[in-house]
Amino acid sequence: MKIQNGLKRKSFFHIPLIALFLLQACAGAGIASESETPTITVGSSAEILVPADVINFNITIGVTSSTADQAFEQHKERESFLAGMLQQLNISEDAISYQPMSIRPNRQRDGSIHTTTSQRISIKMNDFDLFINLQKDLIDNEFDNFSASFYSTEYEQGGKEALAKAVELARDDARIMAEAAGKNLGSVIKINHGVAEHRPVARTEFSAAMLADAPSMMDFAQTISVTRNVVVVFELLD
Repeated sequence: MKIQNGLKRKSFFHIPLIALFLLQACAGAGIASESETPTITVGSSAEILVPADVINFNITIGVTSSTADQAFEQHKERESFLAGMLQQLNISEDAISYQPMSIRPNRQRDGSIHTTTSQRISIKMNDFDLFINLQKDLIDNEFDNFSASFYSTEYEQGGKEALAKAVELARDDARIMAEAAGKNLGSVIKINHGVAEHRPVARTEFSAAMLADAPSMMDFAQTISVTRNVVVVFELLD
């Protein structure tokens, strides 16, 4: 108090501006700390496993040629062949998505400029036999750039369950810590949750050099991990 009274007797213009700001900040912080309700902050994570019932199959068409016209024509031929193959396999349009073809120059080691094309086609399917047959057909017709990963139609529901479970676990942990400190757990003040993690248990890459051993692996059930992370702030009561 003596220091504060001493400061008040000085002219305002003799007090450095930064000192005034620091004094005001310290005074405000002291008031806030006295009025704030004691809290406890708990972080928690929960995981739900959902069945992997959908395959995301990605095919990339790529052509490199000495001229842009040749690269374009060769790419369109392969694109047309793939489109016809998918129609023959009765894969619905709703299951197919694709990016437009991109064309870019590609400098060779000898300094010459060739043209490279690229296009990605994605297919969603739940028929594993069809999935295997499509791979074989692609390899037989010199397609060598494709990959696959699992997905689940229950992913969103799994996320909701994981979020509720994470909050429940946070409350359990907070109650244990509050009791150990001789306090009672109050109501929730704030909840923050992080980005979900979508992690397939198994991801498989395919190339023309691989043999079709996948059917035997498909006999094993696959699941996808859906994780939610939360940070919960609770009141601490006497």
